Amino acid sequence: MPQLQPAFPSATAPTQSLGSAVEVALALEPLVTVDPLSPQHAPPSVKPLPTQHARPAESPTFRLGLQNQTVTSGDAAVFTVFFDGHPRPTVQWSINGRLVHSSRPDDTTVVVDRIDGVEVVEDLERGTSTLTILSSSVDHEAQYTCCIHNCCGTAFTNAHLFVLGIFTFYFIFLLCLRPYGTGIKRWFCPSIRPSVRPSRT
Repeated sequence: MPQLQPAFPSATAPTQSLGSAVEVALALEPLVTVDPLSPQHAPPSVKPLPTQHARPAESPTFRLGLQNQTVTSGDAAVFTVFFDGHPRPTVQWSINGRLVHSSRPDDTTVVVDRIDGVEVVEDLERGTSTLTILSSSVDHEAQYTCCIHNCCGTAFTNAHLFVLGIFTFYFIFLLCLRPYGTGIKRWFCPSIRPSVRPSRT
């Protein structure tokens, strides 16, 4: 009985090389060049994302300006301003025309500056600035000016600080008690004695 053997391709069978296949493809299809600048082959246009409207430039303005103050010697005096503007304004404080504080355009956090018993605390992001005299004296009686500035303009606000000395305050206090009679005065000023008229006999 003859044995069956599996049929294998003959080693002499004709094979097609890759090079010949490429040559045939080039022969059948003409050479096509793609121009990247051609509108037919240009990539689809990408729509830009919607952008928020930029805030228009605004001149600096004070929402709360300075007001005159009267304090007693030794007490603290506080001047506070609220401002707005775009671009963000810079802040300057002056005492009788002498510059004591000036913020920088790149300040983004709370700024604290102290000089000669005067403290300045400001937050440019929130638009606030406060000048505090820690312990007032007669020497601090002056005109205080706050100036804000940006590329659109400048704004000023000023106020005067009046400082009452101890004796001045005591004198005014006694004048206020005058309508209430000499009894209260004698209690505050033991050296004052009421005048006694001689009795007529």
